[in-house]
Amino acid sequence: LYISNFFSASSSYNERDPKGRMWVANKIKSNVTNFKLNKKKRIFISRQNVDTRYITNFNEIKYVLNKHNIEIYYPGKTNFIDDVNIFKDTELIVGPHGAGLGNMIFSKDCHVIEICSEEKWKTTSMIYTALEFGFTFDTIKAIRDKKYEKTSKFKEAWYVSPIELDEVISNSKNYSIK
Repeated sequence: LYISNFFSASSSYNERDPKGRMWVANKIKSNVTNFKLNKKKRIFISRQNVDTRYITNFNEIKYVLNKHNIEIYYPGKTNFIDDVNIFKDTELIVGPHGAGLGNMIFSKDCHVIEICSEEKWKTTSMIYTALEFGFTFDTIKAIRDKKYEKTSKFKEAWYVSPIELDEVISNSKNYSIK
């Protein structure tokens, strides 16, 4: 098993290893022999079942996702080969900052929309990974809901503007997603 970290394993700085990531992605894709031919998918990676990056207004977000025919995906609910098969035909990936977005490396032509809070806004490694694979990329700024965090079990809760999400998804159709 080969694992490519988003950051270099030899440094505590923000160094990149794009060749290693590309090699791992290609090795895995070439060794998964039961690839199914699927129609193009649009996926939202949900973190609603964990205690960080929980979206407090998820019902509003689900409405926007349904409007754009985006299915909700829960990481860890399927096996690794199924995950590779799911993402290989994905043309749009939307989700909160986190490891689940790393599944983009199994896609071909894809647009990635990352939701980030104020603390991580536009400073994540996901944009570099998307660009390394030739994907287009957008970010949406979520608002940290500390009041909600104080009254719930969630360590990190976010409010995501459904209007902004709808606009960014609508504008993503202008990119060259094939």
